[in-house]
Amino acid sequence: MEHKELYDHITPIKYHLLFEPKIPKTFGKTTIWIKIHEQKSSTIKLHALNLEIDLVQLVMESGETLEAKDSKITYNPVQETVEFDFQKILPKTESAKLIILYKALVSVDASRGIYIVEYEDLHRLTRAGFGTHFEPCDARSAFPCFDEPVYRASFKVEVIVLESLEALSNMPIDVTEDTLERLDPEADTDIEKTRISFEWTPPISTYLVTFIIGEFDCIQDSVVLPYDIEGEENETEVQIRVFTPLGKREKGAYVLLMTKKALQFYTEHLKCGYPLKKLDIVSIKNFDSFGMENFGCMSFVEDKTLVDNRTPLATVQRIARLVGHEVGHNWFGNLVGLSLWEHLWLKEGFVRFLEYMMVEEVCPEWEYWHHFQKEIADVAMISDELYSTHPVQVSISRARDLLSIYDLSLIHISEPTRL
Repeated sequence: MEHKELYDHITPIKYHLLFEPKIPKTFGKTTIWIKIHEQKSSTIKLHALNLEIDLVQLVMESGETLEAKDSKITYNPVQETVEFDFQKILPKTESAKLIILYKALVSVDASRGIYIVEYEDLHRLTRAGFGTHFEPCDARSAFPCFDEPVYRASFKVEVIVLESLEALSNMPIDVTEDTLERLDPEADTDIEKTRISFEWTPPISTYLVTFIIGEFDCIQDSVVLPYDIEGEENETEVQIRVFTPLGKREKGAYVLLMTKKALQFYTEHLKCGYPLKKLDIVSIKNFDSFGMENFGCMSFVEDKTLVDNRTPLATVQRIARLVGHEVGHNWFGNLVGLSLWEHLWLKEGFVRFLEYMMVEEVCPEWEYWHHFQKEIADVAMISDELYSTHPVQVSISRARDLLSIYDLSLIHISEPTRL
């Protein structure tokens, strides 16, 4: 089912996102370069959820600047959209620049949108950093955007943070500089802050954008892969980093090793290289999910990241599978993406199948393929017989409705062995 929440004659080209995270609100500045395919209306509609818009300007190719005043900004909480009326028909253009200043709520009780990352400092005191989790449709709660997976665009992320904190995002750091700039007009400029700018991403969907801010230890390695992104036999090096809680660096060694093996497995079997320069895995104590495949900077819950000699074998095996799953999404979902969320079963089903293949290949002593029959195939058969089972592909009218069908029926019954 085609979603009609946004206009189909306006599409994004690239985003420049600047965040100044605070509690309870993050101050943001979003610049979107858009293409207007037809001279059709005076309005632009974006996804937005619980955002407080302060300023909206549209800079045309001619240099003319239009502004949407407060009375011409319309929120639709049901559709989770905001509409800007510039009071004149917008001409067809290859690139206009939409500039938006706003405030976004920070989640304190769930890892959705921009949320508080809990961690302990070296004195074992609990501190608050910031993280993001946007899948499937919470990017709109962090910045105004075209928040459907079909709208792929390049992103440049920048954050203004305390000088003592570390910031991570999808891409490597481009520039770090001390700054007096504040998006919060009431901010204290005497507190030392740093503006960290990351490189532009390749075209990705909004749900894959991320930043994570806090204090971490890091263990790292690199891997040379035999194929490049074009499928040519051209060796490419990828930096792998695992960010752990302070003082627990060595406990990230197993996930580091399995990430290296997973990158090799997918590259060699798909004959297609990993498309970025680096892959980070960040351990987060209060992360609600097991893992999230943000392109280049994946989030893992802490107890699925840290391994030592006391960790039970069954837990180690599940962690290996989780690594195989999330790394696999770099090809199934990130590199080749969805157009609509109805197709979620494609990326989830294939990656669930391949995670077992990966573990079987890299850890043959476990004979792990038997687990696929018990944990996936048999469960799929049972689920398929229930009255509560629904089709693998279900039409939804809003992206948020996906949460009601994201269950065992979708994941298990969509395995390639069942298709």
